Amino acid sequence: MTWKALKWPAIALVLAGSSFGGYHLLKDWRFNSDAPEANFPAPAHAAEARRQDVRHLGLFFDHERSWTSATLAAAKAEYQVLEDIAETLSDAEFELAVARIVALAENAHTKVREYSRTPRYNRVPVRGHWFADGYHVVRAYKGYESLLGHRWVDVEGVPLAEVFRILSQYIAGPEGTLKKYIPYLLESPELMHAAGITASPERMQVTLEDRRAETEEPLKPVVFEAPYPDAADQIARSHYLLTRQVYANSQPDWAPLAVTEPESTPPYLDFPENHMQMREIPGLDAMYMQFWTNSNVGSTKIGDFCEEALEAYRKNPTRHVIVDQRFNGGGNLSLIKDCMRAFGQSVPSSGHAYIIIGGATFSAGIYSAAFLKQGAGAKAVLVGEPVGDALRNWAEDNLLRLPNSEIEIKFSTGMHDLAQPCRDWKKCHWGVMFVDLAIENLDPDIPAPLTFEDFVNGIDPAMEAIRAHMAGTN
Repeated sequence: MTWKALKWPAIALVLAGSSFGGYHLLKDWRFNSDAPEANFPAPAHAAEARRQDVRHLGLFFDHERSWTSATLAAAKAEYQVLEDIAETLSDAEFELAVARIVALAENAHTKVREYSRTPRYNRVPVRGHWFADGYHVVRAYKGYESLLGHRWVDVEGVPLAEVFRILSQYIAGPEGTLKKYIPYLLESPELMHAAGITASPERMQVTLEDRRAETEEPLKPVVFEAPYPDAADQIARSHYLLTRQVYANSQPDWAPLAVTEPESTPPYLDFPENHMQMREIPGLDAMYMQFWTNSNVGSTKIGDFCEEALEAYRKNPTRHVIVDQRFNGGGNLSLIKDCMRAFGQSVPSSGHAYIIIGGATFSAGIYSAAFLKQGAGAKAVLVGEPVGDALRNWAEDNLLRLPNSEIEIKFSTGMHDLAQPCRDWKKCHWGVMFVDLAIENLDPDIPAPLTFEDFVNGIDPAMEAIRAHMAGTN
């Protein structure tokens, strides 16, 4: 074997052997290093600024590691086109051209950052969420409260399903991830115009349907035009906007869709300050836990929270455990992996570990669902909707920032494989190479999509499905 083949394993062993800190330094260098900042002279004009951005974008191809030969070829072909036309594009058109190149990696973690992009463009005075039965308004700026609950039907004559298809080219991932990120494009007239859907970057006409209208004609055209509220208002991903608590005090000019009285809010919509909760569900012999994150939040350590919940469960066991991961967008997969396995193992043979999942279940949130399923074995029952990524994916988000447009690209450097042990040190993130995890799938055993009607009536279809399953297995 040549020195070239042995070089990196040798370096890793030397550093790991000499100090644990050395291993972490090497791991961080390999998997958690941002791309270098651009070092161009100040551009003399807009055309030069755009050329600098395109040139710096070229670093993306070397830093992103999820490529296949086919996806890399497709992205480079788009890049060559962009090199020729970049100076002729508007800012919004250039933004989407970059997003399309990034999306061609076909990896859900790899994306143009929506939180940094959104404030640069206008955004209509309503916020929506994609339910199983359509895209509905769930937040509205003052003066637009009458639109709460309305369903989007089309945008300037283009059916919403076709709008979804067009905008999908700028985002990678399965349907749940597309539904999570498309609203940031859909609600911006400038970006919709750049995508070729609307006639003007300043105004947008949308046909809305009021399903609760008593008239024979529930459809009505609504024209959104300037002045618009701050585009960064209500910037959280749309599943957060289903709750009462998010932005309740900080943005009083926005009204949420009030679905029930506060005291009757279903547990999955009762957003806790520390993003995690444990409670009893009346009428069920079950313990309920919910995680909105796989990270520590403030003074709350998620590992401590989980271990305390596990200890409480072992002292006062219930027949079933319900762990709600439907809104767990990720964090650190290691923090509760052992605790999730232990919860699954602690459920009695007569009970079930119900794992609620959905399109917003992502990254380390998917891992937590998988560890619980692994621990529970045949007792595991997955309820809800498909998760937001494939079992084999690339993650470890790092940043490439274009200097003039300020477009921020998250690229991925480490492979994860939940279906089988990930042992290829050249591809796999070293932190998961010796994680004992192999699950066949994370498909819902009991589909329970969230419809707007269920949401607005305070019904949790996942919990209703669990109740029915419990009744059928008693």
